[in-house]
Amino acid sequence: MAAKGSDNASDEIIGTKCSVCAGKNITREAEKYCVECQDYYCIPCTDMHKAFPALRVHKLLNKADFSTHGLQSSLPSFPTERCPIHKAKFLDMFCKNHDEVVCATCVAINHRTCQDIHSILDEVDNLYKQSASDQTKKQLLVAKMDAEDIKKAKQQILSELKKQKQRATDSIINYRKELEAELKRLESESIKEVDAQYSSMESDLQSEIKEAEQHIDDLEQSATKLQKSNGNKGQEFVCVKTAQKKILTAKSSPSKIQTEMKMFFSADMKIKNYLKQLKTLGELSTAEATYKPRTTAYKVKQQRDIDIKLKEDKDTCRIYGSCFTADGSLLLADLENYKLKRLDVSTDTIQTI
Repeated sequence: MAAKGSDNASDEIIGTKCSVCAGKNITREAEKYCVECQDYYCIPCTDMHKAFPALRVHKLLNKADFSTHGLQSSLPSFPTERCPIHKAKFLDMFCKNHDEVVCATCVAINHRTCQDIHSILDEVDNLYKQSASDQTKKQLLVAKMDAEDIKKAKQQILSELKKQKQRATDSIINYRKELEAELKRLESESIKEVDAQYSSMESDLQSEIKEAEQHIDDLEQSATKLQKSNGNKGQEFVCVKTAQKKILTAKSSPSKIQTEMKMFFSADMKIKNYLKQLKTLGELSTAEATYKPRTTAYKVKQQRDIDIKLKEDKDTCRIYGSCFTADGSLLLADLENYKLKRLDVSTDTIQTI
């Protein structure tokens, strides 16, 4: 076959083509193989590959390390995964003592006393068995299915936990409202007591004020009459005696001069001090249940629909547990309505316990 150009070699004499050049419809013979890129490179493409700092740590195999007879149909049996601890090293060693793939640095540090160390690159044909790979694939599938079952179960638990969280929050809010209602009642009763005491004291004072006003009026009238009787000894004598009686009556009045009357409220500090001692409005209880998926399925022998909703139920019935009693009744735990119900399976009647 004729050559395609100065940069192109004949397909007849090329063992392995450069992967990059082949993508450009250019035929060049590969001189290197990148383990991580899993591509073959000619010399110009190898130089370009080395030009990128991130690619300089890639493992490049020489032409002598892979077949040169015909086009390469399979990749070299060289591990491409790097050690999770020593990032620059490949997992190219196998410790049979620990049944673990490691890098050369791991061998030097953690497996110095191990006697059964193998090079994967040199002994892969003896170490690797296709049956082990097939079995591992099946085990991976089973493990994945188990993990998915656990995920679904946990998601269901999380969904229910969110509802329980909301119910707990609502309970706290409702309890706080109940406490506020009680405080409001105590406030109302205290204010009533203040109003009653004030009314009693106000009534007494108003009565005494009226009595004092009456004395003032009587004394003023007596003074006026005495003034008008001036010159009339008889009338003046009568006015003097009458005035003296009014004065004596005013002085003997049970009302006394009071500088002030006080009213004050002393709070019951036991309530406040007790609330200060509390950390929360109640106790939060939690429980964890071990999830164990069933390995066998139940066999349904008979089924029928029974309405278990009661007239006083406000929410949709959600049964989270059940059991039969000695008399054959079925106990149902209705979580949404916070009820334990007894179902008579013979008559399909439901009642709350």
